[in-house]
Amino acid sequence: MRIFLIDKQFMPKAFFQTSKIIYRIFKMLSISNILIVTTRPQEIASSFCTLLRPLSFLKLQSENINMMITISIRYIYIFFQEINRLYKAQISRGMKNDNFFQKITIFFLIINPLFDFIFRSSNDLVFALKTRGYRINVNRTHYRQIILHKKDAITITFMAFFLLLFVIIRLLEY
Repeated sequence: MRIFLIDKQFMPKAFFQTSKIIYRIFKMLSISNILIVTTRPQEIASSFCTLLRPLSFLKLQSENINMMITISIRYIYIFFQEINRLYKAQISRGMKNDNFFQKITIFFLIINPLFDFIFRSSNDLVFALKTRGYRINVNRTHYRQIILHKKDAITITFMAFFLLLFVIIRLLEY
């Protein structure tokens, strides 16, 4: 089965491998979207802090990694809101998005104010951290502590079982 497209061969095996990769990326994005939509950012940040705590045995600063993850999660939402606001502003100024080239034009018109917003908000964040006396490599206390309950242990057990099952199935395919 060969289909010729502009002197290139269509290979079914490569097509199916690409389809599997795209499906995996779609699954990953769907699961992360469900996690972000159903869980508050404070809970995600505190769970990352708890999950990264074993890194302290390797002399790694888990608090710094947790801070980076928390700031990233917080700013992803703000970043997309700003993109949407800038896009609507360009449309309200009369820029049409009928064809592909007009969409590219809108994209390039959004880039400059978007970088301005990113640098301004990161500068505000640095100023706020300095004002509150945030210091790197200092032990911190936490207002809320995560405590594992029986239902959490059951959920972790089921997840580990399914992960092991998927790994075994994957190894049997090869």
